[in-house]
Amino acid sequence: MKQFDMVITEPWAINEVQIRELQEAGVIVLGYIPTTSIDIAHPPFTGLEDNDYVWIHKHKVINYNDISPDWIMDSSNPHYRQIVVNTIKETIYDRGFDGVFLDTLNQAPEYLSCYVSLDPVSMDELTRLFLNGSMELCKEIRALDKTKIVVQNNGWRELVNFTAPYIDGLMWENYPYELGESDYWLNQKRKNLIALSNKYHFKILTSSFINQDDYNKVKDFYSISRSYGFIPYAAWTSGELIYDNINTYDVPPRSKAPFPGVDKKHEWKLQSFLVDLSGPDN
Repeated sequence: MKQFDMVITEPWAINEVQIRELQEAGVIVLGYIPTTSIDIAHPPFTGLEDNDYVWIHKHKVINYNDISPDWIMDSSNPHYRQIVVNTIKETIYDRGFDGVFLDTLNQAPEYLSCYVSLDPVSMDELTRLFLNGSMELCKEIRALDKTKIVVQNNGWRELVNFTAPYIDGLMWENYPYELGESDYWLNQKRKNLIALSNKYHFKILTSSFINQDDYNKVKDFYSISRSYGFIPYAAWTSGELIYDNINTYDVPPRSKAPFPGVDKKHEWKLQSFLVDLSGPDN
């Protein structure tokens, strides 16, 4: 872990001593938290009320993903946003993390049509509602402690147009590097993302899952990502999309001052990051 400028990990998987050891080595440590899509079997929040969930046709909306079913949560609800903010404060900020990694922030605003069928007008209204709700959540997290780093996962399709002023980084998960510039729609989204990054001074991270020890694919992924100024990380996988095996191939030399502070984030020299949701082992 100490080879990287920044590490993203589960709050429960690391203790305060380990956090300090990484920070003393100059590593930025971010705590992971889901936001608008949360595990049904193991919800990360307490105190949830019925109105905190997204309801369509009198049923809670469920994301039947590849790992385990998730509830889709209502980011437009101030009560739910407060629960998320309080959890970030108690489990991440108060324990000494340098910031937070917001997962699933885009599930309600960008993927609602994958989970339910609605008429176009109703779908557009709810999508706009959740886009603004996720923006408000980012704004409230930023206001919680402006010295902390806020990175969102995905949301490059539409959500980033709302959240860009309140984040320090966006990770494009499963970045389609193999398509190059052959896809017009992706090209336009990438150009928009780069323009927003330049305007608001947030970093663009890319991640990909690559079969164990396939260094040629890693090399291609890193080369293409870096050609756009993105910061890549390839997670080794054996077929499952999991971040549990640290890949240290082609990690650039450590930055001396990876994050100069929110007021000078245009000077951010981040060159490498690691997503490790299994806890520190080195």
